[in-house]
Amino acid sequence: EEMENQEGKDAGKNEMICQHEENTGINEIICQVKEDTGKNEDENSRKNKMICQENEDAGRNEIICQEKFNNSQAMSFDSRIDEADRCSVFADDLVVKHQQNPHMIPTICKEETHETIIHILAREGKLKMMKDICDEEKTRSKKELKENLLRTLKIKDNFEQTPLLASFRVHNQEETKETTQEYLLNKIVEYDDDILEQETISQMNKTNDSVLTELFRNRDIHAEAIKIYFKIFARYNEKKRSHSKGFYDLVLQILRENSLKLNSTLMGQLIHEIKDASTSFFKAENKIFSHKGRDGLNILMRLATDTIDDALRELLANTNTYRLITHSVLQERDNQDQTLLAILEVNRTTMTESIPPIL
Repeated sequence: EEMENQEGKDAGKNEMICQHEENTGINEIICQVKEDTGKNEDENSRKNKMICQENEDAGRNEIICQEKFNNSQAMSFDSRIDEADRCSVFADDLVVKHQQNPHMIPTICKEETHETIIHILAREGKLKMMKDICDEEKTRSKKELKENLLRTLKIKDNFEQTPLLASFRVHNQEETKETTQEYLLNKIVEYDDDILEQETISQMNKTNDSVLTELFRNRDIHAEAIKIYFKIFARYNEKKRSHSKGFYDLVLQILRENSLKLNSTLMGQLIHEIKDASTSFFKAENKIFSHKGRDGLNILMRLATDTIDDALRELLANTNTYRLITHSVLQERDNQDQTLLAILEVNRTTMTESIPPIL
């Protein structure tokens, strides 16, 4: 019985030991599960953090991209034109946009200087881009293109310059057979618009320079453009029957304080170019020396008053003009009742070349 009791106790102990071991195993499994769960939670947490970080980075990148886009939109138009040199896609986009929307051409695209795209391209020497924009074969409406380009060529920037005048400020002219000035002058000839022609031959910028003074300042470069300019000059004044006023205003442009100085050589070149453009301009019936300014001075008196001796002598002796200086011209008087000879007498010490031909 004692042995049975002992065996019963031992069996109970073994059962307890097995139960304990089983419980221990279960606890170990539970701990392992918890540990694995913790690891999974940590892994998930880390992944979530990575996703949040990626989203945050994406948001930052989006903001940066937006800022870059905004900066590109706010970038000065000059910089965008320069960008076109480095990126043909940008250049093509700029050209196509204006080809398909001709109404954009007269739009002021640089407010601080009041410049259109044609002003900027002319000033930057981008003749190829300008030609592409003005290409009638690629636009959706030839009539609309012509109307808008005609309007643009009359617009002045803050420096009182039309696109043609602005083209003389170019620093990096593209190497082409045709200069920007020739191209724009040919457009003016083609459009045959009186207002545009009048602006072309008379408009002056804030430094008193005109298309005329800019052309003759670099005569060798602009030899062909000069011929086109005088074609416009002669045609306009013949249409308006304003030969005398036209010639007076032409010489007066050079007499102003600007980059050009009037002398006999320049006067001879002016006469030659006018005669080359129109053989009838210096005919007697056009009375070239009849127009007077507000002070009553004709162009001969003006040169005598300003003591520009060699230029006056050129007019008196040039084969195209000397026959036009008749007795009636010499008898003309200014507002102070002085004749040309009287003015020369006052300035006789500095007008030694002009007095003999007059006499």
